[in-house]
Formats: sequence, C-alpha cells, structure tokens
Amino acid sequence: MTERYNWTVPANATTGTYTILAGVWNSNWVWSTGASTSVTVTSSASAGTTGGQTTGSTGSTGTPLSSSTAGANLPAAAQATPYYSCSTNWYVDASSGSDSNAGTSSGAPFRTIARATTKNASLAAGGCVNVAPGTYNEFVTVTNSAGKAGNLNSKTGFVVLRSTTALAAKIVGPSSNGYSAVTLPASYAVIDGFDVSGGANAGHCIDGGYNVPSNHAHHLTIINNHAHNCGGSGISVNSGDYYIIAGNTSNNNAGTSGYQTSGISLASAVNATGFTATSTDSSYYHNIVANNISYNNVETFACSTYGMSAGCHTDGEGIIVDCFDCSGVGVYTGRTLVVGNLVYGNGGNGIQVGRSSNVVVANNTSYGNFTDVNNYGTARGELGNMAGTNTTWVNNIAWATPGAGVLAKNVPLLDEGKMSISGVTYPGTGVTWNNNIYWGAGVAVWNGASISSSMNFSKNPGLVAPTGGNFTLTSSSPAQGSGLPEGFLTDTTPNIGAY
Repeated sequence: MTERYNWTVPANATTGTYTILAGVWNSNWVWSTGASTSVTVTSSASAGTTGGQTTGSTGSTGTPLSSSTAGANLPAAAQATPYYSCSTNWYVDASSGSDSNAGTSSGAPFRTIARATTKNASLAAGGCVNVAPGTYNEFVTVTNSAGKAGNLNSKTGFVVLRSTTALAAKIVGPSSNGYSAVTLPASYAVIDGFDVSGGANAGHCIDGGYNVPSNHAHHLTIINNHAHNCGGSGISVNSGDYYIIAGNTSNNNAGTSGYQTSGISLASAVNATGFTATSTDSSYYHNIVANNISYNNVETFACSTYGMSAGCHTDGEGIIVDCFDCSGVGVYTGRTLVVGNLVYGNGGNGIQVGRSSNVVVANNTSYGNFTDVNNYGTARGELGNMAGTNTTWVNNIAWATPGAGVLAKNVPLLDEGKMSISGVTYPGTGVTWNNNIYWGAGVAVWNGASISSSMNFSKNPGLVAPTGGNFTLTSSSPAQGSGLPEGFLTDTTPNIGAY
C-alpha cells in the first residue's frame, strides 16, 4: 500500500530549502529511511503552505492516515506506521449510523463506538473498528462484549480501533459516571488516529490498564492520537508489558487528578506471561515511546482539595517511566526505549526515569520544563534519573529555563543516584550519560552519581525559535550530525536531539 504524508510550513519558518524525509518503522522498530522531497520558503508569504509525499509502507489495509500538526508553529508528531491488518471490518458513523444496523459496511454503520466494541460479540483478533469523522460523547473500551481483544502479536492478531481520517474522529469522555475517556483493559489492542479529550474528573485520556491493573494487559499499541485536556494523564499504561506509544501528541493534561499524573506515563511494568510468543516478541525492546510531542501538562489542582499541604505536586512530566522496579509482582526484565520525542513546557521533568531499570533515553529534545511553582521539590531536571538503574541517556538536547523562587533549581540534567524510598533502597547504578547537549544551567548530581563534562557538552544547541515553538536545528547548530550512531538509528551520523 502507499501512504500520503502532509506537512505545513510553520508560520515563523525562515527562508531556505527544507528536506522532508520519509521512512518506515519495521516490526523490530528500526527506522528505514525512504523517499525524500523538499519545500522552499522564499518569503514570509510561503509560510503556512502545505506539501505532501507519497511513500510505500507496510501497514494496515484500508484508508491510510495522514500526519497532523500538534499546534501552531509545531513540527508534526512523526506518524507511526501501523503494524496491523484488518481481516474483518466494522464501521461507525455518528452522523449517519444506527446501532440497529449490521455495522459491517460503511453504508450501514453503527452510530456508537460501544456498539462496535463492548456490545459486539463478533469482534475478535483481526477485527478493525473504523470510525468516521465526528464527535463521540461516550466512554470507550477497546474490547468485545466478552471483555477480550486480540490474541497474538501478528498483523491479524490485534483488535483495532482506528479513525478513518487522522484526528477527525473525536472521542469526548463524559464528565461523570466513568473514569478515562478510552480504556484498553485487555491484551493485543490498538488505538490509532483519534482526538481524545474529557474523561471524568481525574480520568486519563487514553488508559492502558491503569484503571484495571490486575488485568496485566500486554501488547498495547497507542499511535497517532491527540490526547488533550484530561484531568489525568494524556496517555497512561500501567501494570503490563509490550507497549508501543508512538506518533502521539499529549498536551494540557494532568491538571485535576490528585494521583500525580503526566503527559505520557508508563508505570509499574509487569513481565507478561502465559502468552504465545511470535518472532516479533524477540525484539530487543519490549516498550517503545517514540516520536511523540508532550507539552503543557501541568498539575493545577489545589492541594487542599485532596487533604495535602501546599507544594504537594510531584508530577506533570512530559514523559515518565516510573516504578518498574517497585511493581510488587517480581522483577521486571524488559527493556524500554524512549526515542525521538519533543517535551516542553510541562510542570515536571521533560523526561524522568524513576525507580526503573534497563531504559534507554535517546535523541529527545527537552525544553523549558518544570514550570510548576506548586512543586516544591529541589530535584528539577529537564532530564531526570531518579534512582533509575542500568539506564542510558544519549544524544539528547536538554535546555533548562531557570526562574525565580523554586524555579531557580531548574537544571538540564539531573542524576539523583542511590536512593531509599519507603524503606526500599534503589542503587541507581549502571547509569550512562553520553553525548548529550545541555544548556541554561549546570548539571546536578546527588548521592554518588556522576555526569561527565567530557562526554556531555554545555553549549547552546541552536534551536530555531524554541520560545515560538520551533525546535528544529539551525544550520550552525552543534547538534547537526553530532549524534552517536545507535542500533535503533539507521543514520550513521545522526543529529543530537529529536530533529
């Protein structure tokens, strides 16, 4: 099949010629660069024009999704190529559908997503629920009527909820009588291409197991969505294994939940057992967080609302990998890759690895995070290692923007070293910081940790206009072609940072 990718020249783009590269993630999450094209900005009048590129790809059958911009003057969140195929199709259309229809053709669609999922006994592995543009005011659960989803990590092994047009199907969680707007409580489930908002009170936009952690749902794929304006996390996965979170935008979440939530959260991973493994399951990384944009996720609730003292906020991270070493269900052994993400303006860290092992954080750009003045903590790193063990931080850009009061503690890189939390000691050993560019302040190291100044570099990373939302590199940026080659990067001379 082919897919057409579109882009829009940012309104503040400088004159010049920009090269657009296309490519494909394969099943082992290695990026293969494909066709390229270019667009030339000759004057300010050129800004805002749109171009496109058609590329070959391996992905789902049916109508492909096109990439979308996250907001004004922002680069598009790189679209994830879907790893699924649809052997059976169901159709939903809020405008023309009826729940008394058969739902098996676009000419006779259901009206609600629930009719195609939790009220549908025939939905099974290989089944795709194709949702037409429109607004769907309902809590959505990606299972069939028996509470099951797919059964195998193969192209036809998943149950898939997909928007037929990128971000045009809008799921708005009702404000009461529920929790998260979208829940994925069963294994082998995919949500692809939705605009998701709302949820009741503290609920998440997209919830992969947090509300039902005992299910230990695994093989969950959350791609190409816009998760925004939810009281809890934009995207949250909990107590499972084998997660792919890619090509999403998460913003303006985490405000009203007292459970300390974030833009994108992976917590308390548990080794998946009792499933039929395929060759794809031998991939080096169990969990992939790739090419997302997470911004302006800030806790805003009054501490007194939850009976806590002032300064009670602890989270609001752009991306957090949290407590993989403290799930209470054995030692989690899977590896996690956090790569190619942009995080900025969040209340907490840009990216934090807390009490978790075997995590690689690579080629991300983090700017101006830890904005929450009601977080009184002094551990305020753009990139923060909080008792993470055997973690690698490589090829990242971290630009801190310290301010007055508690914001004066903001730093680009922070390693907290060995820590004891709730009577448990986390060694914080085996941590590598290598070839990162940091700016805005010095680094901070505690409890025996170290960040080498000969392997990490304090210099202006040369972003085009970060205060205006343009995080691409200038032609003279020291990050251009200065990245270390890694197995998950096909470019032998990659840039440092996400772009």
